[in-house]
Amino acid sequence: ALLGFFRQNPQYLTGAMNLEKNADYLFPYFIVTFLRYGLAGLVISGMLAAAMSSLSSGVNSASTVINKDFLEHFFDGGLSERQKVRMGKWATVGIGALVILLGFVVGKVQGNIVEVTNKTNGLFVAPLFGLFFLAMFVPFATPYGAVFGSLYGFVAGFLVAFSGDGGGPSISFQWIITASLIANIVSGCAISAIPIRTATRPVKILVCAAFALPLVAAMIGYTVLACAN
Repeated sequence: ALLGFFRQNPQYLTGAMNLEKNADYLFPYFIVTFLRYGLAGLVISGMLAAAMSSLSSGVNSASTVINKDFLEHFFDGGLSERQKVRMGKWATVGIGALVILLGFVVGKVQGNIVEVTNKTNGLFVAPLFGLFFLAMFVPFATPYGAVFGSLYGFVAGFLVAFSGDGGGPSISFQWIITASLIANIVSGCAISAIPIRTATRPVKILVCAAFALPLVAAMIGYTVLACAN
């Protein structure tokens, strides 16, 4: 709607403002300039409420997953409810600190807010979907295929998202999820088709190392090219 408004009314783009370079500022500029008192406050409060809701649900869900799926497995006798609450609080503090630290470097990601959001959150969308897809629709899926499929999907999305920084041609962020999903499902099904469930432990370790080798090589190659540029 903002794009259509400013394209039909380019005279409102004052000074050096344009749709490409100032995309992130068009919404607050529109609120301050064209909305009346009261309505502007409602829009701003609605934005803050939506941001707080997303942040609180994300932190709570992440701390619950860490508490339930990871921390509880380190205690053989289980945890009391008081201990679970305490663990959840500390997990929340850790997640909050990590998010704040990441906030200091997210500004280095090129693009406007829509592009930056897709380059960060979009890396995890397809790998998460791939886990459910393999579990629900691939009868021969194995844990190895699910895990490595998600890793391959993440790396594929990362290479597309930051392709321009790695010395290659810059690929649109709209291809992140598509490339990640294809890599996830194809590699997950291919790895699941390899019968290693009954193999000995050393053989499983060697096979997993072979699965991980292309991922390590891709990330090392990207890092070298990025540093060279």
